[in-house]
Amino acid sequence: MTKCENCINDDLCSEFMKNGLFPNSRIETSEPIHKRTAKCACNCKYFRDKSLMIESHCIVGDTVYILIEESEKFGGSYVKEEKVVELSTAGRIWTDSSCYDSDDIGKMLFFTSVGAENALDERKKK
Repeated sequence: MTKCENCINDDLCSEFMKNGLFPNSRIETSEPIHKRTAKCACNCKYFRDKSLMIESHCIVGDTVYILIEESEKFGGSYVKEEKVVELSTAGRIWTDSSCYDSDDIGKMLFFTSVGAENALDERKKK
């Protein structure tokens, strides 16, 4: 049996139920809130289990900064700005030109230009 507190919509549903505004509800709003919640949790079309949610570092369309390392012969290392075009459930981040694993975050993939520039400066010092 599902439980409302395990649902990502728990806070919103509780507020809707308290105010009798639950959309498409077959639940009698004159019942006490604890009885309404129990009925809802048993068979709720809005139930989404919190434990199955993946929190992403970014969303599609975000700008990310890639640290490109090249020899001085070819112009040296630099920071390239790219857009996120796809995210995978395996933790991969696809950009305009490549794919990065979550292990690359903070090493060659950055979410701020400042972070990327700082990493570039650190590598130039070595």
